[in-house]
Amino acid sequence: MIKIVPKIILLMEIFASGEEYSFSEITEKVRLSKSNVSHLLKSLCECDILEKSGYGKYRRGYRFSKLCSVYNPSHRLMSIAERCANNLVGLLNELAVISLRSNEQRLTVVKLRPEKNIQVDHERHYLADWYSTASGRILLAHAPEDIVKQVLKRYGVPSRQAWREAITLPKMKLELAVIKEQGFSTIDVDDEIRAIGVPVRDASGEFLLSISTAFATFKRLKSDEEIIEQLRFLASSMEQEICLNNICVKDLKLNKNRVSIN
Repeated sequence: MIKIVPKIILLMEIFASGEEYSFSEITEKVRLSKSNVSHLLKSLCECDILEKSGYGKYRRGYRFSKLCSVYNPSHRLMSIAERCANNLVGLLNELAVISLRSNEQRLTVVKLRPEKNIQVDHERHYLADWYSTASGRILLAHAPEDIVKQVLKRYGVPSRQAWREAITLPKMKLELAVIKEQGFSTIDVDDEIRAIGVPVRDASGEFLLSISTAFATFKRLKSDEEIIEQLRFLASSMEQEICLNNICVKDLKLNKNRVSIN
């Protein structure tokens, strides 16, 4: 009979450093069969003590991080966003973008492309445009009026190239009202590329994040309605995780192009 508790403690000691380890590395360290290690890892992941990263490795989960007093909401948000982006790419085989609004600035948190070897961009949290992206428009549509005014003061009304239907203030307000009411944003980037985005709530209940995709219209296999339905499903799953972890965008400090915890 396997004495399981010492092995669990050994695993926690291994991951206490914060490093990531592959399945083979873990098996070698704990000196158990692959089936036993697989069972242990699965159980610990289900309890959020460990989590499987997008790189085929395992790392410390948020509950373990709390126990280690190094829990960082921004790191946890990144983990949730990466997993959501991976799920979107798996469902649609198209670009996945997770964005957030911090006051009058919009940042791209994760941008994932459907390549042969899928990798998340290392250039995270970079400033992004409000008007010519589906995520920018959906976030702006759900922003308070004072934030919209700040965006207008800083960037002016959209140019015809960026958003031809919103080149005056009255037209822009009308467009934002329609987007907010319908709960999604669609945009034709050019004659061949279309983008769709939906909002995501943080733990405060505000729509401060978004998930969006872009695709070539000539090769897509799903309708707008089907894509929106899948985006909303992923947004709902992401909201549940964000609420479970009590992640609020207001707790994330924007420092130039980076997000760090206060």
